Amino acid sequence: YRQRLWATKYCLVMCGSSHTNNVRLYDVILHGCIPVIISDDFEPPLPDWLPWNDIAVFLRPTMIPDLETILRSIPEERRLEMHARLVKHHFSAMRSFEWRGGMFWMAMLSGAAQSIARQLSTHPRRQRVHSYTSASAERFARTVGRWLDPTINETLVSAGSLTGVSLSSSGFGCADAETLLPALRLLVKRRASAFSLPLVLIDGGANIGKSSSAFMETFGDVAYRRVVERAGETILPCIVCPKELAGWNTLLISVEPHSGNFKYLQDTAREGRWDLEGWVGVRAALSDRDGEGLFQRNAELDVDEVGVLLEDRSEASDYQNVDIVQTLTLDSIYRNEVSVRVPNAEVFLIKLDIEGQEPRVLQAARFMLMTPGRVKFIVFEYSRNTWRTNIGDTISFMWSVGYMCFLITEPTLWPVGGPYWNDVYQSPIWSNILCGRLADPDLVEFYNLYNDKHEATFAQFVKDIVEL
Repeated sequence: YRQRLWATKYCLVMCGSSHTNNVRLYDVILHGCIPVIISDDFEPPLPDWLPWNDIAVFLRPTMIPDLETILRSIPEERRLEMHARLVKHHFSAMRSFEWRGGMFWMAMLSGAAQSIARQLSTHPRRQRVHSYTSASAERFARTVGRWLDPTINETLVSAGSLTGVSLSSSGFGCADAETLLPALRLLVKRRASAFSLPLVLIDGGANIGKSSSAFMETFGDVAYRRVVERAGETILPCIVCPKELAGWNTLLISVEPHSGNFKYLQDTAREGRWDLEGWVGVRAALSDRDGEGLFQRNAELDVDEVGVLLEDRSEASDYQNVDIVQTLTLDSIYRNEVSVRVPNAEVFLIKLDIEGQEPRVLQAARFMLMTPGRVKFIVFEYSRNTWRTNIGDTISFMWSVGYMCFLITEPTLWPVGGPYWNDVYQSPIWSNILCGRLADPDLVEFYNLYNDKHEATFAQFVKDIVEL
């Protein structure tokens, strides 16, 4: 039966007892057969994700007598194009319905989030929420306009005027996880009783340790521990305001696949005495599955910041500089490196700078993200040059699993998740995104700590959304 499906060009899908959950439909798609859907009122699954008119043939029941003629009239070139969209494309229908991996969960949860958002649009509080979100997009557009031209008349700049424009600025790309650290440290200090030590951080794509060093300096206490180690614990009674050294302040997991970069990372950790706190270096590439992968490195760079995990060897630009590396999911990192050291710990911050793998890694971590008290904050890099998907889809996915996302700039966090999304936020071709749990009171607290100007409307927005 399966061999026949694989060998068949077109497969009939009758409407049967259900229009959107037809098992036959999924069966033929997963076997690469173009579905011929016979129905008067078919409602396709994932309608906002899949181009159904380009992967299926739709016929009314009254057209069944002419079925063979209609199918034979489809040009072979068109059939091959439909088959490619069904099977071969990176976001093909086959991959979208592969629930064990691929894009299924991003597609399904993004679709659910969009459906819920449409239903919420009829809620009495809709106008108030809309006023928050539209005003934020316009403020963002005016701010970007001032960056581009300080003399510009702000009344000439609007969100609509920047939609579709590509912008490149260090104001976006260089505002990353390290930019957030002063406000994050202040959050921990202010709400010390709400955080249990050690504070757990995961640096995905650690490179040579720049961010890891900043994390350790911000949240660790290596300097004090070195003093005590050198002088001996007998010095403690002589120290003014001594600190308790009962355990780690920080557990930092640094993940890096590049062999050269990883050696630099280990040297940095050794010289910085990160062993006095909790530090674990993992040489692996973060991915959507555990196993092995092909890693393309740049042999011309001493410090390689553009190494990338490949889909397959055909994507390699230089076959001589492709390494086989271990691949791990965030779930595996948590289970094997965090949980064994601090059972049931909440990860305070995950940083992802993994050259285009960010969407896949986040999708694969969906259950981890949806588990209450498992992950507080996530920062990931977006680069239009390396991503294979629209940034809006990933932000929609994060909203669907309960996270509000922000575009990071040095003076301001711009809300972009859920109803705040506007196409103007696609303008930067390189940026960093912060996401935090919408229901977490620390999210609003951190937002207010970071922003130069207190935005009471965001706190009210969160209250309105949570109560809807």
